[in-house]
Amino acid sequence: QATKLMQQHGQQLIKDGFPAEAAKKLAEVTRLQPDNFDARVQYGVALVRAGNYPAAAKALQTIIELRPDYLPGFDNLSFVLAQLGRLDEAEKTCLQALKINPNHEEARKSLRSIQKKKAAGN
Repeated sequence: QATKLMQQHGQQLIKDGFPAEAAKKLAEVTRLQPDNFDARVQYGVALVRAGNYPAAAKALQTIIELRPDYLPGFDNLSFVLAQLGRLDEAEKTCLQALKINPNHEEARKSLRSIQKKKAAGN
């Protein structure tokens, strides 16, 4: 029950624009309930919104390992990797998502954007 309240508080902190504080709450929830997939996703979102891309990359990779069919995890991970300048990894992540669902438009858009950045030498 206490972890459910912590998770709800973390969600509210994200909505209210306090992602770093939300990440702290949600990190504790994932520590106490490692199988709580929703809390892991919320934790990853909080880290992305807080701009903590190295930690977000780790969290999102864990999400994908837990649920290899969870396309939003791939979308968020490719974004984070691109922000970190890890364009080859970001491109590979988009391609993995497209293997799961060849019609996944978000992965297609991200892939085009990443390939443009790579071509421009960014």
